[in-house]
Amino acid sequence: MKPSILSHSVHAILRDLGENSTGAELVKSVLDPLVGVVALQGPPGVGKTSLVRLVAQSLSSVFPGGAYWVLPSYGPFAEQVERAQTTLSDGSLVVIDEWDAFKGRSPMGRLLSAAERHANKSTVLIVGRSDIGLPDVDALVVAMRPGPPLVPSWILGEASEDIASYGSFTQVGLIDQHGSPLSPSSPAGQTLIVEARKGDRELLRRIGSDPDLIYQISPRRFEELVAKVYEELGYEVSLTPASGDGGRDLQVAKKDHLGSFLYFVECKRYSKDRPVGVGLVRQLHGVVSAAQASAGVLITTSSFTKGARAFQEAVPHRMSLKAYTDFRAWLAEAGFSSGAN
Repeated sequence: MKPSILSHSVHAILRDLGENSTGAELVKSVLDPLVGVVALQGPPGVGKTSLVRLVAQSLSSVFPGGAYWVLPSYGPFAEQVERAQTTLSDGSLVVIDEWDAFKGRSPMGRLLSAAERHANKSTVLIVGRSDIGLPDVDALVVAMRPGPPLVPSWILGEASEDIASYGSFTQVGLIDQHGSPLSPSSPAGQTLIVEARKGDRELLRRIGSDPDLIYQISPRRFEELVAKVYEELGYEVSLTPASGDGGRDLQVAKKDHLGSFLYFVECKRYSKDRPVGVGLVRQLHGVVSAAQASAGVLITTSSFTKGARAFQEAVPHRMSLKAYTDFRAWLAEAGFSSGAN
């Protein structure tokens, strides 16, 4: 059965998202035991994918089968749909992003029909534009409206109205104290980059001395710190965008006497009492297989469920699970422990 919206874990998710937000409405729709298919629709650029990632990550631990993503970049369409359909009987959340690329294909109809049969324990969540069009499926539609950045209101506090008054940001990069673009190759840009790296090292040293500090940083900051540790350990690291990352947060490469290797790394900054479930492990394994990467690594600030461990043990050379104790060992190896100079 799907977890009740009155349960403690779901109540905490709704509180974090904001009780009256589109995210909270989406969570309630996904957990409705009478609904097997939910469609989040809205025009381009309003933050649909970012919201769904936030909701899916929040709900992955309350669905026994975790969250499973279907995306054009993840591999052959029919294979993805077949794997997704097998997860529905376990009680899972299947997310189909970029719906316009899949709409109308016959295997999708079988998946949606299966979702309706398993509505009491699983949900298929479709993300697309306003013309989703599901004539043969009894889907619950949630409209995504343009609004301020997707940050829970309890974090923003009194600043929420100020942030909402700003328009969308259309460019990324370095800026100077006057808000003007700053070239990374300029002396001022190089100084800023060096200072930022010093800040990473100082924070990692503090975490090495006080491990509980990790729970005070954002999930994105955790990804950045993991990337920094990999760099200190001699790897070449590419940090993917905060949204639309293709199912991995980092791409980590290393070349040695055995050859060249590429690892996909997914980072989960979870609380101590929130273990990572099998759904996320299965999802990363699918991304690794589709892209023919060397292996996948899922690292978390918590631990892993028995199901997650069992899945990894079946594919030990393609998947590696790293709990917070492993990350702390990396800190020591990279020289960030309390005893390091």
